[in-house]
Amino acid sequence: MALNPEDARPTQLPERERYRKIWTWYRANASQLAGRTDDYAKRSSDYIRQLPAPDSASEAQIADVFNHVQTGLLEWAYHTSDGQYKMAAYAGA
Repeated sequence: MALNPEDARPTQLPERERYRKIWTWYRANASQLAGRTDDYAKRSSDYIRQLPAPDSASEAQIADVFNHVQTGLLEWAYHTSDGQYKMAAYAGA
């Protein structure tokens, strides 16, 4: 999957701030998985619940989250925006 060429990218945001945007959005929107019974939805919900707060996340944890947005447990919102940028744009900037 790839962003569309016209999609805005947060090139000036530091990595931790991009993680904060992803963390905030997924924590607020994890309920979109409610009612699903498939393994992917359960694993994604569990992953979201265990995400470290932005101020305490290590560089490795941040990189892991960016990877999951692009090709893993958080990919379900790849093209979803928080009103500024798509989750994939935050992960891949």
